[in-house]
Amino acid sequence: MSEDSTVYQWQEIDTFKSLGQIIDMSLAAPQFRIYRGVTKLREINDDLIPKIGRCKDTYSISHEKELLVRFIRQSQPYITYTPTSKLEWMILAQHYSLSTRLLDWTTNLMVALFFACRGDSDAPGAVYEFLSSSIYDLTEDGPDPFQITELRVVKPNHLDKRIVAQQGLFTLHPTPTESPQWSGRKYIITPALKKEIKEKIARFGFKPSTMFPDLENLAHDIMDECN
Repeated sequence: MSEDSTVYQWQEIDTFKSLGQIIDMSLAAPQFRIYRGVTKLREINDDLIPKIGRCKDTYSISHEKELLVRFIRQSQPYITYTPTSKLEWMILAQHYSLSTRLLDWTTNLMVALFFACRGDSDAPGAVYEFLSSSIYDLTEDGPDPFQITELRVVKPNHLDKRIVAQQGLFTLHPTPTESPQWSGRKYIITPALKKEIKEKIARFGFKPSTMFPDLENLAHDIMDECN
């Protein structure tokens, strides 16, 4: 993973004028990149802090563990696959919006753009990008996520069709209340550009019914297309 051990700094690229400019910038970068799209920019660095750590004053590891324990105990009637490790359970919980020390990323720029341009259209969004030379594959024995001492990029098993559709992976944070120490790029997307990007990437299949494959989102897409 490309890491800066002395300073936390995201290189903020000039405000983009078009989808083509974003794609050209991405294609010019070396492999291997992962992306994170955010609809509305938060306070500085908060976009790269896991959800469980954003309320620093109230965070405790005991509370974090209790959330996961309750998810494991109560989710059984709703799942068709039973995770085999604590990390797999955490990934599944994260994907259904439980607060964890994981952060969502994707290997597909278009997926990140989809998330950056959905929701609040009146606020600027962003796509974060960084290079990773080391990915932890869950085909290996999973570590205890509460015992790691350094940031890891985790490639999940296909636990859920959303993970597959979104080409998702995660960063696993040893200290969820702190910003990670690495450098990368930050693509700012203005509110005016969001609508254009949203419409264009939908033509390539990046829309709610493909990112969240279920009947409800299929119905929403059909309604949008017929209006």
